[in-house]
Amino acid sequence: MGSSNATRDADIAARARLGQSHDSLAAEYHLTRQRIGQIVTAANPHSPEESQRAAIATRLRSRWEVLERIVAEPPEQHSAIGKVVIGSNGKPVINASVVISAVREQLKIETQYRQMFGVDLATRPGPTFNEDALLKLAEIRVMQRQLDAQAPRAALPALPASYATMTPQQQARADLERRRAALQTQRTAIDQHQADDDDEVVDAELVDE
Repeated sequence: MGSSNATRDADIAARARLGQSHDSLAAEYHLTRQRIGQIVTAANPHSPEESQRAAIATRLRSRWEVLERIVAEPPEQHSAIGKVVIGSNGKPVINASVVISAVREQLKIETQYRQMFGVDLATRPGPTFNEDALLKLAEIRVMQRQLDAQAPRAALPALPASYATMTPQQQARADLERRRAALQTQRTAIDQHQADDDDEVVDAELVDE
C-alpha cells in the first residue's frame, strides 16, 4: 500500500509541476484539494528554476483552457451594428472565425508546451492527428454546427474495413474524409430543402396569376 501511495504521490506531483490544477487532480485521484496541496508541497523541489517552469506550465495550461471554452461554447456572430445574427431556424449563428482562431492558438500553445516539457498538454482520443488535420477537423466541426441549425446532422459513414491496419496518418485521413462526406450529405439536404421551398414559391406565384 505504501509503495502504491508513493507512486501515486509522485504522479500527482509531476502533473502539478506540468500545470494541472489541484482541483482537477483532487477529482481525478478522489482526494481532497487540501491533501493534493500537501502531496505537491512535500514532493516539489523549491529551486528557482523549478518554480519558474511550474509557473510557465500553469500559465500555458490556463490559457489553453480559456481557448477550450471558446471552442466548446462558440460565441455568437454579431452584425456590423452589433446585433446577433440569426439563422434561418431562428437561432443565433456562431462566430466560426473566432473558433478557428482559438484552435490555431491552442495548437501553438501545445507545441510550446511539448517543446518545454516533453509531454503533450492535451490528450486527444482516436487516431493521431497532425496540426493541419486538427485545423481541418475544427473547420468541419464549426461548419457542421452552423448547418445543424438548418438540417438534421447526417450520420457518419462507416470507417474502411482496413482501418485497424492503417497507419495513424491514414486513419486520420479516413476519419476526416468520412466527416467531409457527412457534411456534404447535410449540405445536399439543405440545398434540396431550399430548392423545394423555391418551387413552392413559384407555384404560388403561378396560382396568383
